[in-house]
Amino acid sequence: MKWTDQIYSADEAQEIKINSKGKRAGIIAIYIFLFLLVVPLFLLASGWIVDGMIGVQMQGQPLTTVSGAVLLISGAFLMGGAMLQLIRHGNGLPISHLPPENLVDHGLYQYIRHPIYSGFLALAAGVALVIPSIGMLTVSLPLLLLGMICYVRFYEEPALNKRYGPAYEKYVETTPALFPSVLSVTRSAWYKVAKKRFYAWINRIANHTVLFRYGDAIFVSYGLLCALGITLFMQHVAVSLLAQGMSAYEAGIFIAGCGLAGVTGARVYWWLEHIRSLIHEPWWGLKKVGFVSWGVPIGLLAFTVPFALLNSYSLLLLSDVLFAGMFIGYSLGRIGCLTYGCCYGKLCNEPGIVYRNDYAKVNRLKHTHGSTRFPTQLFSAAHGLLLILLLNAILYAEPRAGVLTVFALLYYGMGRFYEEFYRDRDRVADTIFTEGHVGSVAFILIGLLLALGIQQFNVPVLQAWTMESVRESLVILPLVGLMGVLMFLILGYHHKELGRW
Repeated sequence: MKWTDQIYSADEAQEIKINSKGKRAGIIAIYIFLFLLVVPLFLLASGWIVDGMIGVQMQGQPLTTVSGAVLLISGAFLMGGAMLQLIRHGNGLPISHLPPENLVDHGLYQYIRHPIYSGFLALAAGVALVIPSIGMLTVSLPLLLLGMICYVRFYEEPALNKRYGPAYEKYVETTPALFPSVLSVTRSAWYKVAKKRFYAWINRIANHTVLFRYGDAIFVSYGLLCALGITLFMQHVAVSLLAQGMSAYEAGIFIAGCGLAGVTGARVYWWLEHIRSLIHEPWWGLKKVGFVSWGVPIGLLAFTVPFALLNSYSLLLLSDVLFAGMFIGYSLGRIGCLTYGCCYGKLCNEPGIVYRNDYAKVNRLKHTHGSTRFPTQLFSAAHGLLLILLLNAILYAEPRAGVLTVFALLYYGMGRFYEEFYRDRDRVADTIFTEGHVGSVAFILIGLLLALGIQQFNVPVLQAWTMESVRESLVILPLVGLMGVLMFLILGYHHKELGRW
């Protein structure tokens, strides 16, 4: 025996065993508290808050109730059966921090890799239908699904892969995670061919950074796409404002102010992110081109609040109008990011974005020409498109003022939270999270708090578009076009070299 070996007495060994049991019991208690108490209560509370905000009670029909009961019971049996399998055949517990010793890949686990989570999702959906609750269906379930996907993909599966090695890698290749039909689609030959062709087309767009040159002036595709998105956004706002009864004159002032405030907010936010460099080199910060999307809503809020107070308009109503059109600019702006090479994803080994030109920002900063990256800009653009469709469907339903803003905050926060895992950004305190995750959670919590607050106020009803408001908005179109040209000059112009004014 080496002198470094430690010999324990019988009493010391017993104490270590007791401490180990105590730690195990503590982990089990924490899991029970979080996943059987905190999470269910949060889901129920979120649904209740949204139900109260909407003010419309979902009518429970016999078919809805029966379907809910079937989902609830099926989910409970799926969870229970999967847990028993892990205990009996895995020689462990259904707890990530006390994992089974053996890989369980038969029984329920031969159909999906995480039947416990799938069962819990089905159970929650069943509760939402039995109660019944619109809020649970539209907010609580998406939040639950988001949490499950993020937890499984970015924490649990890397840990399982490390624990079981090649056996788990082979298991992943043949078994879908949560839903049985997904893997068959993604593994099919036609899907792989379509995906390859799609990325070949997208990469041609991604590498078109410079739009044109004129002397020392360089204009980038990013500026054109952002300006087009902002123009459509402002015209959308014009129609919505006129539908609320605002005059064309006031609508024009509001649109011009919001356009300038949004860009200013994005610029100031970039300055704040680079405050240390600005302190030492102020002139560098003024000449360097940089905008951050998080600053756009801050700038819009900074203008909208005083405008609402001075003109006696509902702040929630104006916020709804802005959110109804904002994601048009967001989606096209993210395609602009794709061409500029900013907001880029992490390196990956699967089909993605490959920047080969020297002008792309990622190549200027990272010097990774020809490397494949996750298409985070496409994730954002697709997310924005879904939000456009959803929020305008809500607008058409003429809800109470503020409802549309709540759903915008919630759904944007959810999508952005997932996207952040793929972004090539610094992580906070050596975790898997970025500052974007913090902002996303803030959006979700603000959305829930706002939904709770709306119930306490008498707010106006948001009016849908009319043909009259569309015709009246044509008067504002020249101003919108002029603002679009200004946005193109601000966002698209570079002097002599990319990244400098």
